Amino acid sequence: MPASGMLRPLSLGETLDRAVTLVVRHARSFALTGLVYVLPLAVMQYFIRKTTAGSYQQLLAQIQGHPSNPDLAAFPWGWFAALIAFSSVFVPFVVTAYAAAVAALYSGRAPDWRAAYLPGLRKAGSILLAEVICGAILVGAVMAGSFALVISTSIVILIARFAAPVGIVLGIIAALAMIAFALFVGAVYLALWFAVLAIALEDTGVTAAFSRGFARIFARGEFGRALLMCLSFFAIYLMNFMLSAGVSMLLLTSAKLQPLDVVLQGVLQLFFLALFATLLGVYYFDVRVRREGLDIQRQLEELDAAARA
Repeated sequence: MPASGMLRPLSLGETLDRAVTLVVRHARSFALTGLVYVLPLAVMQYFIRKTTAGSYQQLLAQIQGHPSNPDLAAFPWGWFAALIAFSSVFVPFVVTAYAAAVAALYSGRAPDWRAAYLPGLRKAGSILLAEVICGAILVGAVMAGSFALVISTSIVILIARFAAPVGIVLGIIAALAMIAFALFVGAVYLALWFAVLAIALEDTGVTAAFSRGFARIFARGEFGRALLMCLSFFAIYLMNFMLSAGVSMLLLTSAKLQPLDVVLQGVLQLFFLALFATLLGVYYFDVRVRREGLDIQRQLEELDAAARA
């Protein structure tokens, strides 16, 4: 049976608090879950940084007034392509593994990183197909937004030449519209992740998973909360980026500190990956608890039985 008090509707603050609490309390299991992904990634990043460290030094020299010519031919394109391919393929499985670990805790079991990967691996083909569809949807949305931005900016500039006040008003409206569009894309992003989780955790087909994902996020009463969750995920990305960039700027000015940079970047990636994926899993189950009630308990029991088999 689910752990007492775990399967109940949560406020936004409680959702964030639970995700952080689970990551901290089960640090060892959650770290092992993410290490399967972060360790190979760190190896590839080491070889990329080993080659590109000179570029950071050249950039620093240019800032200090000592220009130099960067050697673009030396860029490790092979390692970079391998990193992109590995991340694209593996990320859905590590995210579903964290969600499965959250499901184990909700079922009253201690999370195990090996068992956490089983639901995703059993549906590997469907998850990879869904990933291709997700990529196509997101690329299409970004291209549409970029096209709309170019057109609206051109119109605002043209009008501003003849009627500055009108141009300013239209510019403000266009900016607000682009912010709204960005939030909408964020909600679509959440719905796509919900679809991937549904494939692994609900043992459903690709079409049904996408239907459930969008129905859960774009439901009446849920869309506003989903937008706030998008802002939370953006904050996590921003913190990760700022800390990673700060560490790199401090360490990559010296070739001797490259291994230390890779280690620290790996630790940061491991923590923020666990936080992102756990928060996504907690929110996924929270939506289902509030919308589907006791039905999720039955599915957790089925997932628990499958993990024990």
